[in-house]
Amino acid sequence: MPNARAGVMITTIMENEAVKVEKVILKPGTRTGFHAEGVAYTMVACSQGRTVRLDKNGKFLELLYLEPGLHIQRKADFAHDVINVSESDVVMLKIYQKLGAKDGKQRGARTKGS
Repeated sequence: MPNARAGVMITTIMENEAVKVEKVILKPGTRTGFHAEGVAYTMVACSQGRTVRLDKNGKFLELLYLEPGLHIQRKADFAHDVINVSESDVVMLKIYQKLGAKDGKQRGARTKGS
């Protein structure tokens, strides 16, 4: 079942012991809300678009020009808010590796920022 909040849809499309893959769709003008990922991950763009990344205080960090196939690796606990500043949906895949997960804790979970 997709996790949706105002203009953001996150759907787990595959998960096993080694990997979790999420499809993320951001509608134009929407933001993810400030969050940190619990583990390192790779983001792969599936559409063209532009996103702005902000820190927890709303300070500008980065403008990304997305093209299908663009991939970016992010470190664990990478924290940000992402805003779709395009006129169309931004679609991306997030790939989390769960190698070595023997403690029973879920890997690839989002943590809400303060």
